[in-house]
Amino acid sequence: MSNNLISVIIPTYNYAHFLPQAINSILEQTYANWECIIIDDGSTDDTKVVAEKFTAADDRIKYHYQVNAGLSASRNKGIELAKGEWIQFLDADDLLHSEKFSKQLAVFMREQDADVVYSDYMWFEQTIQAAWIAPGYYSAIKGDACKAFLMKWEKGFSIPIHSYLFRRSCFMRWGLFDIHLPTHEDIDLQLRYSLHGAPYVYSEGVMAYYRVHQSSMAKDLTLMHKGYLLALLKVVLNSDHRSGYRLMALHRYFGEVLNSCLDTIRGKKNRLFTSLNVPGGYLFSFTGIVLSPIYLIFKLIEKSAR
Repeated sequence: MSNNLISVIIPTYNYAHFLPQAINSILEQTYANWECIIIDDGSTDDTKVVAEKFTAADDRIKYHYQVNAGLSASRNKGIELAKGEWIQFLDADDLLHSEKFSKQLAVFMREQDADVVYSDYMWFEQTIQAAWIAPGYYSAIKGDACKAFLMKWEKGFSIPIHSYLFRRSCFMRWGLFDIHLPTHEDIDLQLRYSLHGAPYVYSEGVMAYYRVHQSSMAKDLTLMHKGYLLALLKVVLNSDHRSGYRLMALHRYFGEVLNSCLDTIRGKKNRLFTSLNVPGGYLFSFTGIVLSPIYLIFKLIEKSAR
């Protein structure tokens, strides 16, 4: 394994039009000891042509094609092929700040016990010059990392996967991305790592840019709810985890069930029973629907008591 080599993993599926910008944000890094692995997940557009132009120009950039297997499988393949001590993920439609590697690696050198270093991010559509910070959102973990991921995720607290820089050993100790989750494979990963006590260290500054566009998976509310419910159920049903964290996960599960109910009532594009019908979750889904009115009453009481 190369000393202090950063392995950048770019999974892509029919994003040939975004891919050059993502790769250029790697080429512009002030830290030069990196490799970039493009995982083409069965694209049918010009992804291979675009990627091979970069591989021909810089031998640090590599291209790997696979039959379509999904985002998690693509990232896992990238980890398998990676030679670096540090792992950086970058979806093909997102971008990195030019100093991300140098600044976050410096934190690792200073904080020898750190497993994950992360920074702030901004949202953008076309160019980062017009990027903005999502209103009400923050990127710094406050207190217990696992509690933050369980109780605050997407309720003012959010960190996209490319904001992090991971120590490679994390994946050897606590596992890869869950290929069975339709979405929220990233929060599932963070929950597993934080439940095992992985030290997260915050590094100030905006080091990542998250693109907002219509073809984003996040636009599918039903799929997003389903993935999140599955990730929470994994915590609830794992007897190896502390009971306090499992109860937090159950609490948040009921909250998401309620949100699904409310989204359906509001007429949003979220098919309630499709969202709640998750493998192994029938009992919790039914209980959640029945108890949602009671849950809402308790939440109102809790809010008025503050």
